[in-house]
Amino acid sequence: MPLIGFAINGLFGKRLSKTAVGVIGSGTLLVSFILSVMCFNQVAASGPIQVTLYNFFTVGNLSADFGFLVDSG
Repeated sequence: MPLIGFAINGLFGKRLSKTAVGVIGSGTLLVSFILSVMCFNQVAASGPIQVTLYNFFTVGNLSADFGFLVDSG
């Protein structure tokens, strides 16, 4: 989220008011914080979260995946 705010402010910052730039910068940080707290609560309540985004290859029982794992340990 902060990267998106940076990109918007970097590309369109000259055309936006100072207030809009501040709201975009602060807002994306706030949304990022809220999503992090939600993720923390989910892990605390039900254990690790694993999301597989892409399977590189599978050969027999071997599988190489790209994804995310959020764990409390």
